[in-house]
Amino acid sequence: QIVLSEAVVDINQSEKKGCIYITTTKAKYKAKYCIVAVPPHLASRINYNPPLPPERDSFTQRVPMGSSIKCYVTYSHAFWIDKGFSGQMVSDVGPIAATFDDTDEEGKFPAIVGFFGGKHARYWRTKTKDERREAVCKQYAQLLKSEEALKPLDYLEQDWNREIYSRGCIGIMPTGVLSQFGEQIRTPCGRIHWAGTETAIKWHGYMDGAIQAGERAALEVEKLLQ
Repeated sequence: QIVLSEAVVDINQSEKKGCIYITTTKAKYKAKYCIVAVPPHLASRINYNPPLPPERDSFTQRVPMGSSIKCYVTYSHAFWIDKGFSGQMVSDVGPIAATFDDTDEEGKFPAIVGFFGGKHARYWRTKTKDERREAVCKQYAQLLKSEEALKPLDYLEQDWNREIYSRGCIGIMPTGVLSQFGEQIRTPCGRIHWAGTETAIKWHGYMDGAIQAGERAALEVEKLLQ
């Protein structure tokens, strides 16, 4: 059973009863184990009883989310292909730091996906959507050497830092976090196991990593239930 629109606010472990109680904004659930699959900084906002080990708490305090705005620009045709370009671009000037050709397999909906990152995301977040669209298209026109980039069919964007259940894009582990607290990334805390792309062994921060981490955590709990 999948339950939506219920944020977890409290996780109470009872070794005496051999179970765990999960309280959400709407209900209370009982289980033998639970898997927490949200980013570390959001997991730290949940109330735990007993409290998490100090080492785990220290780890979550050190993994902030990066600043990122993801945008899609759609066109009538993939003009960049006609000019011999792949659509993949990298820039240290901005506003977009990296792009990829996001055209569907059948080629019916030509598009370029791009990312405002770091300081550029924080700066352009203060501007309007129309201003961001204009800046992006101008950058694409310059890099792809084509005025056609200035004539998009549509512009779509997602500011990950404004999403209350992500608050950013890709958990960042500054220097020293892995060497000092790396063991805490996937180590269970009693009946609580950790998943989410930030715990992935490969492709940290991506959907591939999220799937790999989910499978790993599920196998951990499955073995305990046998």
